[in-house]
Amino acid sequence: MPAESKTQIVVAVLALVGVIVTATFANWEKLFGKKEALNKPVVTAPTQPTVAPSQAAFGNGNVQIVGSDNTVNMPPAQPKPVACRDKSHGVERYARTFETDKNSSWLGGGFDQSKWCTQVIGELQGQHPEGRFTVVSSSERSETKCAPLNCPQYMYYCKVKVETEPLYNEKLTSACR
Repeated sequence: MPAESKTQIVVAVLALVGVIVTATFANWEKLFGKKEALNKPVVTAPTQPTVAPSQAAFGNGNVQIVGSDNTVNMPPAQPKPVACRDKSHGVERYARTFETDKNSSWLGGGFDQSKWCTQVIGELQGQHPEGRFTVVSSSERSETKCAPLNCPQYMYYCKVKVETEPLYNEKLTSACR
């Protein structure tokens, strides 16, 4: 428990004790019969703490305990911080996972499997911006499309695992305000 809370409790208890002592002296005769109450003047005070009208009228959230000549101001209780899920906490897991595969059209030289998979992942990132993408497999086929000349054409294949709809880690950080 924070020191500030302990101090507030101690001050509130002391104020309550003051109210009880004052009430005891004020009601000495009723409690103990007709005896002199240490030759002190009788002081009356409320028997229970009350909320000061000035505080209630302004509604500032403070509680004021009033008893005899003691006044204790107590700040309003602070809400307990609550953990939350935020992008800055990192991904705990993905809610949806699937695989997709795609073939290229027939292409000339200068392309390869890696470039094709990069292009496929680029398209998937547009559809699932917060996703994670992993190449599962890739391959290529080649054919000569202009016989009798040698002009090979290539068709590329790429299979990608897509993890999307991230569920972020639950933590208590400043992002939870």
